[in-house]
Amino acid sequence: MAGLVKDNTGYDLRGLLCGSEGTLGIVTAAILRLVPAFDHVTTALVGCSDLNHAMRIVGSILTLTEGVDAVEIMSRRGVELVESAFGVVPPFRTPWFVLVEMSANEDRASLLQRVLVECDVADSALAAGSVQREQLWRIREEHTAAISRLGAPLKYDVTIPLKHLPAFVVAVEDTVRRLDPTVEVIIFGHAADGNGRVEAAVDRHDDLRSGLLHGDSERHRPVERLIF
Repeated sequence: MAGLVKDNTGYDLRGLLCGSEGTLGIVTAAILRLVPAFDHVTTALVGCSDLNHAMRIVGSILTLTEGVDAVEIMSRRGVELVESAFGVVPPFRTPWFVLVEMSANEDRASLLQRVLVECDVADSALAAGSVQREQLWRIREEHTAAISRLGAPLKYDVTIPLKHLPAFVVAVEDTVRRLDPTVEVIIFGHAADGNGRVEAAVDRHDDLRSGLLHGDSERHRPVERLIF
């Protein structure tokens, strides 16, 4: 580890190991480059009338030249599960949500507000401090634990171009509904880079359906064909 910002010697082992997600090896040491913290962090939860509206908002936010740290997307059902499991109450209720965070040396709240007005956003909540920021992030970060309380879900980690995401979500939900209407599909993830989580779960107390969901690979083959 020479500590070089860019080392052109030989293969890019760093990229290979990080991209393998632990399947090729385990990273035991690393050299990190630290940067000064920005003076302002702007965090907002945005309500969306539907997934197409959410994608319009995401696209507009991503056109901002700098300072966009995170753009997360969540469905109403996922947010409801977090509220039920952990008591984290959203500031409003809409079909879809986008969580945005921006960092800069100047306050970006007015810039973000202008984007939201241009996107016809009716509901939004801007964190007034670190406590509110943590509460907004809990809505996103508790998704995995909240979904697991339904039952052990099938998990798919997918990457898809943003413009295709609305049609993809409809196709996944329709496919799963045809296989078993009792299976719940919750979709959330990193909208900024098109990476999302598709999780399908049934009531943990329904041993028959849970067994079919996890034990019969042929039953969820149509979903896997759609995803992969």
